[in-house]
Amino acid sequence: MITPLIDSNVHLNNKGFELVYIDIKKIINVREIVVLKDRDELFNKIHDTLKLPLSGYHQLTKSLELVLEYLEVDRCSLLYPCTANASTHMIPIEVTTANYPGANKLKTDLSTTSLFKHISQTVENTTEPVSFDLKNIESTQLSKVYKDFSIKAQIVKLIEQANGEKWGLSLHQCNSTRIWDAETKDIINTVAEMIRPILSTLVDIPTLLSLVESATEAIDNSSLPQVLYNMDREIAYANEAYCQLHKRDLNDLLHQHGKQFFSEEEHDRYDQLFDDILKYGNANNNSTKITGDGETIHTEFHGSLLNYNGSRHYHVSLYDQTEKIRNQQQLQSYSDIQHAIMEASDDGMLVEDTDRKAIAINQTFFNTFDIPPSLLKEKNNQTLEMLKAGMDKMQDAEKIAQNVLSLSPSSEVKTSTLIYLKNGTILDLASFPLIHDKTIKGRVWYFKDITENTLLTQKLGFEATHDPLTKLVNRRGFDEELSRSINDLKDSNAVHALLYLDLDQFKIINDSGGHAAGDMALIEVSQLLLKQVRSADLLARVGGDEFCILLKDCPPDAAHALGEQIRQDIEDFIFISGDKEYNLGVSIGIVTIDKSFNSYEDVLKLADTSCYLAKEAGRNQIHIHTNADQAVALRLQQNNIVSQINDALKANRFECYVQKIRTVSNEDSNTKNTLSNYEVLVRMLDADGSIIAPNVFLPAAERYKLMYKIDHWVIKNSIQAMATIQEQVDWFSINLSGQTIAHQGSFELIKKCIDDANIPPHKICFEITETAAITNPEFGVSFLNKLQQLGCLIALDDFGSGLSSYEYLKRLPADILKIDGQFIQNMLYNPLDLAMVKSINEISHIMGKKTVGEYVENEATLKKMKDIGIDFAQGFYLDTPKPLRTILEAHPMQITLE
Repeated sequence: MITPLIDSNVHLNNKGFELVYIDIKKIINVREIVVLKDRDELFNKIHDTLKLPLSGYHQLTKSLELVLEYLEVDRCSLLYPCTANASTHMIPIEVTTANYPGANKLKTDLSTTSLFKHISQTVENTTEPVSFDLKNIESTQLSKVYKDFSIKAQIVKLIEQANGEKWGLSLHQCNSTRIWDAETKDIINTVAEMIRPILSTLVDIPTLLSLVESATEAIDNSSLPQVLYNMDREIAYANEAYCQLHKRDLNDLLHQHGKQFFSEEEHDRYDQLFDDILKYGNANNNSTKITGDGETIHTEFHGSLLNYNGSRHYHVSLYDQTEKIRNQQQLQSYSDIQHAIMEASDDGMLVEDTDRKAIAINQTFFNTFDIPPSLLKEKNNQTLEMLKAGMDKMQDAEKIAQNVLSLSPSSEVKTSTLIYLKNGTILDLASFPLIHDKTIKGRVWYFKDITENTLLTQKLGFEATHDPLTKLVNRRGFDEELSRSINDLKDSNAVHALLYLDLDQFKIINDSGGHAAGDMALIEVSQLLLKQVRSADLLARVGGDEFCILLKDCPPDAAHALGEQIRQDIEDFIFISGDKEYNLGVSIGIVTIDKSFNSYEDVLKLADTSCYLAKEAGRNQIHIHTNADQAVALRLQQNNIVSQINDALKANRFECYVQKIRTVSNEDSNTKNTLSNYEVLVRMLDADGSIIAPNVFLPAAERYKLMYKIDHWVIKNSIQAMATIQEQVDWFSINLSGQTIAHQGSFELIKKCIDDANIPPHKICFEITETAAITNPEFGVSFLNKLQQLGCLIALDDFGSGLSSYEYLKRLPADILKIDGQFIQNMLYNPLDLAMVKSINEISHIMGKKTVGEYVENEATLKKMKDIGIDFAQGFYLDTPKPLRTILEAHPMQITLE
């Protein structure tokens, strides 16, 4: 009996176990009560195990498994006999964790005699579990045994029977040292008393346990389902594989008559199996059974007789044939299914034997080549006759006929070719050997109509490498062709030329005439350029208003002459849109390509830099790259803004600025307990701490794919900072570039920053331009939707600058529209700009969106915005950008106690 840790009333339930009714008021330690409950659960499980109709060997083994798991030890075993003067010791029963098998599991003693004698001497005449001191073992041999078995802590309970036999209940801790507390010793005492009756029933222990073990260990460790029946044909034992196959627990199987797990029509077969085993000593059979979840399985039985637990039993091994039987059932109708598939297929099929006689043809084959089915019989099933009948439908009939005739029907070769029919159909014809029992029985001819897929592939291939507006090759297609051309020069003295063109004054067309006018101008410029290039040359649109021309086998003088002609043509070109006329110019960089170049990236970089230098020289100029440019390029590289950006990112030389966004409807409220709104801006600092203006470094960051890194810096630092004054802020906006939207890690970064800062997502607004959102429309819309689902606000910046703004407004999720500042600046003097502002504001409110007017530079503009009904205003008249730290200093962080 276990002494209660607190006052309680003890009663016996109908199972004879103690029920402890605890006085809650007297609970001293809740953890001890939980231990008592868990311990009682262990004893209940052991009690139930010892009542199972199993052999004593299995009862003891399963009981030790429960102790092993509960006490979280690595080894639990029984030592017999536990007397120091015994000539032989054994570990008849042992359970271990997977990493620490013992002597029984390994079937070796490893010179364990000294260990067993040591244990027996130590526990002799004891009544309580003995904890062994493993640090002060003098015997070298004994120390080695402890080390070989990885024993770091050991406790042994002596179990002395009434007849004088002595057993040792031993527990090992192998993965770490352990101090055996009183609670553990109490549990060991109780377990010893529970298993004592089972130990006393064992007779001739060494022989009996050895026989039981040898008879059942192979069953237990087998992956093959195995079961033992007594002579009444009731289940006496089953291994884990058997239980899993039948989807039943062992307790649900023991003492059950095996026949009940078979369908009625299988009962005679069941009886016959056991009758044959009795008559012949072994027998085989096949049958179906019902599993615990009602599934029917097919099994093959192999039965024999063996002695188990002192008496004769049936031993049956099972082989799961379910999958095999089901496959056979499926294959029974294979021929019918094959025929049905052939006829239902939209693909044509012809199967011939090694004598070139057709043994199967489907209707699609006849229909595709317009061959009457009766012809097959008339021509004695000859494959070649079918070929002749269909040749007048093919564009390349002679080639196809040669391919078919040259290929033996007994060949192992697999072939594939395309057939072009005169009606425009494209067929993918494949042939492969028909093999049965590793022997070639003929050949299969199979064709698929790939007309639609081919045309679609061609279309997609064109779209992937061509600009949808001008139909010229795009950057991707140009890069591929330039790379191939450079590789072709490796073993050649020929030279090519690359012209990099950047239109001057093109933005004026976009800004004043809209994107539709800009698009039309690009198309007309493209047609103008196409007239100047040869058929062997390649003209590509590689950017918004940037073009590249690859001149094959073109010397420098000819390239310069062509560049000058193009410059003059574009200078003379007048683009007309509506009642307006526009003049353009072009800056051109020219690079001569020879075998000294290793990559197309190097060529493009030089051409781009040369074009940039032409612009720097006054626009509408040509700059030809020469070796003298190397010094200039070096100086540019040393002072390049890109290097400064990278240095600033590494050294954390950026600073957040903010500009207030005020409410228009009641500007007085802006100073009366109204929460503030801000747009977060960014400034870069040079090594001396001087501010570098955004218009200096942001274009370079965009161009050289560094913008997302700057955005990520702003996101992390601004959210962390604004979270400290979130009680004084209604919302603040952060600008996101197209690179950031497309970057796969941006959303998770935003989510983590919000979570870490513990700031409500609705206080954060992300500003994007239409261009950034539609660069990759599918990804952009998905990204913005995820931000809205997170709870953040979305603002469309510079809204109205594109002709398609309203169309995008329907597709892009947005809560706020920031009206393009050019409209706001000019609306007091330009009726068209005023109408645009009113239109955008009205449509936005109809759609339930707020509006922000940018570039507010005077009181009159603010008043007009208020008359129109714009919600928020932003501009230098209202607030100038200032460092975020000044706002933080003005609003010391407040800690709210809940």
